Amino acid sequence: MTSTMNDDCLQNILSFLTPEDARSLAKTNKFYRDGVVKNNCQVLTQGVDSLEYKKGTRWEEQVYVTTKEEALVLFEKYKQDPKIYFVKIYHYEAPLGWCANNPEWTIEWNRKDFFN
Repeated sequence: MTSTMNDDCLQNILSFLTPEDARSLAKTNKFYRDGVVKNNCQVLTQGVDSLEYKKGTRWEEQVYVTTKEEALVLFEKYKQDPKIYFVKIYHYEAPLGWCANNPEWTIEWNRKDFFN
């Protein structure tokens, strides 16, 4: 099956999976492992609980998604939230057996003059 499947088909499959399911799929063979690693992203957000007390109620959250498209949808959604002042997408890739310390690419947004 993997010999006839291309990256577009795999990306379509990954869009229906949770990150946990994608990790399980990645364990089945090298093609799936490489595809999962190639497509996964981490979305980091920072915000406040209250717009009235911005300086004392900060929080940070990380969400893992299986495709860049999912990450971009979250990115746009988070930008619309007035309580969120920072959003960044990270994409890490590393060969099997190695740990990715530096992202391959990032997309970042920062709300200007949020704390003024």
